[in-house]
Order: sequence, then C-alpha cells, then structure tokens
Amino acid sequence: MLLSTATYLLLPAAVLAAPAPVTDISSRGLAIREAEGVGLANTNARVDCFIVNSGGPVNCRKGPGLSYPVRTTFDEGTTHTFSCYDTGSCIEENCSWDYAVNWGCYVNGFYTDDTCTTENLGHC
Repeated sequence: MLLSTATYLLLPAAVLAAPAPVTDISSRGLAIREAEGVGLANTNARVDCFIVNSGGPVNCRKGPGLSYPVRTTFDEGTTHTFSCYDTGSCIEENCSWDYAVNWGCYVNGFYTDDTCTTENLGHC
C-alpha cells in the first residue's frame, strides 16, 4: 500500500522531469553542425538534387570555387548525386559548393535545388 501511494504521488514529478524531444528545426540544424564538428554526423550522405537557376549548363569544377578548372557541365533540370559540401567562392550570396560524387567535382549551391542543403549533405 505504501509503495503504490508513493508511486502515485511521484509519477507526475517523473513525467515532468523527462526531457521533451527536439522538434525545432533550427535546434536540429545546430545539433547536426555540432555533431559534424566532433565527427559524429553522417558525412557520407547520398542526396539526389536537380540543377536549377541556370538557364543553361552549369560548370562542375575540380574544387569548391570559381578559380578551379571545369571538369564537366550539368544541364539545368538534370539530377545528380551529391555527397557533401564545402565552402568557397560565393554566387548570389551562396558560398556552399556541393560535391557531385559520381563526377568528382563541385557545383555551387545556388545551382542545386532545396534538397541539397548543408544539413542534408554534411561538410566534406
């Protein structure tokens, strides 16, 4: 009887002490960046993204910046697999460069759709 009374009285306190799950998107993004910083995030993502915003072919470069030579070009509307991002030269205020794993080259994030976010890809 004493045990059931104690359980009945303490159960609400235990429920209130339990942490709530993180549902805020910005908090999730921060948690992912922190995990990347200590090597715990999945940096081997494979994300298929469309080429957008170009009106023509987009250069895929050997490194994350405009100073790197062009390896190949991707037509607008085509889909390619990207595995991570790095930072480099900015295009339209977008400084992330998404790595096209099957081609071994980088496309500025301005030219990839909203699926290729830094959160989805992870840092190279």
